[in-house]
Amino acid sequence: MPGSITWAATICMFLLSLDSKFPGNGIGHTSKIDYYEVFQAYKWVLVVKWTDLHIQQIVGEMNTFIFGKSGSTSAQSKTGAIEDLSAEINAALAAMDAAALTEDDDQLTKLGSPTPTIEENYLLTQMLQKP
Repeated sequence: MPGSITWAATICMFLLSLDSKFPGNGIGHTSKIDYYEVFQAYKWVLVVKWTDLHIQQIVGEMNTFIFGKSGSTSAQSKTGAIEDLSAEINAALAAMDAAALTEDDDQLTKLGSPTPTIEENYLLTQMLQKP
């Protein structure tokens, strides 16, 4: 766990810096921040002080913020009841699919018959049979 917290903190530092690429050598091109050293030093502090009360309080607050309070779910509505939105999502997806099919049909109608003629089938067969 100390490593993941350290990684997240280092990535946040990088994202807030002026660097546009994460360096392979660990040193920011623009900011000159040594991300490798920052990561190692912060991880060392967390590993050494992991059992201290103030570190455990910070970890507890982060766990509550990310995962919610134990025994509760994060998929609750404002009323507190868990909502199942799968029916609404499926209906919306079906409506989008139907609209896309209708648009495809309209385009085919504008282009003419979607079914190839006998002559087109014959020409296509001849082209495919040529070595």
